Amino acid sequence: MTELTQWVLTEPSTLENLAAALRAIADETRLRILDFLATGEQCVCDITQALGLSQPLASYHLAVLREAGLVHVRRDARWMYYSIHLEHLQDVIASCQQLFNPERVSSTLARKSREPCQ
Repeated sequence: MTELTQWVLTEPSTLENLAAALRAIADETRLRILDFLATGEQCVCDITQALGLSQPLASYHLAVLREAGLVHVRRDARWMYYSIHLEHLQDVIASCQQLFNPERVSSTLARKSREPCQ
């Protein structure tokens, strides 16, 4: 019998959160928004101007990032301000580091060939 691989991400909620976050950042525009937000909290009007986005397009991408838990939103009168949700982003980074840990991955690749499946 072959040795079973040890799974790192076993909690369904961890898998769901990680998948949602990775889907959200798998878009160039959303990566640009996160890069801009890394400088600090920004108003939607500043995001649209800095990135050359229309307001509806920026709002759509910000909603995707918010639903994935990657950004906070704060309303001040009629203005919406966005910032990176640092704690959640740190959880995503930690999950990716566990999943793609070089020692874990290299030890898997270094294993001798296995018997064929039956």
